[in-house]
Amino acid sequence: MIIKLKIIFLFSFIVFFGCKSKEIKQTESGFWILENQTGGIAGRRITEADRGYSVKLILCNNGKFYQLKNDSISEQGTYSIGNGKSIYQKEAQRIISLSSGKKLVVMKINATEMELAENYYDGFGFSYLRTKSFKIKKIPFQKGKNP
Repeated sequence: MIIKLKIIFLFSFIVFFGCKSKEIKQTESGFWILENQTGGIAGRRITEADRGYSVKLILCNNGKFYQLKNDSISEQGTYSIGNGKSIYQKEAQRIISLSSGKKLVVMKINATEMELAENYYDGFGFSYLRTKSFKIKKIPFQKGKNP
């Protein structure tokens, strides 16, 4: 039990201070809560109530990201931001590229909101609201892959 608490503390320390790094300065970095997603072939709008769970996103200044489902890490890796071709405009747009291979077009960004869209037809758009921080309840551990 004590080891688990130490690991949780260490991971929280790494996430907190890792996100304070000055290596990458992007307006997209921060703590984001997914409000809704829209799209797919049917053009559905899906909210947290429809999904039955919350989705949160941490984009750290040092190029690391964490996606949380019900405050537990569901995906993590690195990301980069650059300009690239999108299906939405003729001009290059800002694109967030995740280490998982997913590419998301930044459709809108300001101090409180961020809208991202998958860069293919019938993909989804994601509307996020910025928050100052949030708690991480659980860390999924796998044998040999602990932080």
